[in-house]
Amino acid sequence: MSLKQRGFSLTEVLIAMLIGSILLLSTARFLPGMQRAVLLQSGRQELEEEVWQRLFSIGKHLQRAGYCAGNCQGEGLVIGRQGRCVIVQWDANNNGTWDVSASENDSTGFRLESGSLETLRGATSCESKGWDKLTDPDRLLIQSFV
Repeated sequence: MSLKQRGFSLTEVLIAMLIGSILLLSTARFLPGMQRAVLLQSGRQELEEEVWQRLFSIGKHLQRAGYCAGNCQGEGLVIGRQGRCVIVQWDANNNGTWDVSASENDSTGFRLESGSLETLRGATSCESKGWDKLTDPDRLLIQSFV
């Protein structure tokens, strides 16, 4: 009676398992490094996105500076503190004047203070109180605002 043998021998299975284990262990060594690289890249991406959003917002305000649908009095753009503070005015509601009321104020200020970018709606000077931080100096330290 003839028997045909099929399948792998024990030696072949052990060699295949050894090769698979070596490959698995060697790729597992790179996993922490890849995770660290992905984490750093996502952090950089978040930071870049935050900077872009702040710059876009300030840019939009600067583009609108000085717009008036009538006869507005004063300056549309005031730069102070050697360029570290900007106050912009524009006629947001198209009534022909730059409003100063609390509900419809047409001026917005941006300034650099202690490494943080700050904003104030209704700003009349760079030294006034009530500025809100746009950026966290522990996360994003801004050195110049020009």
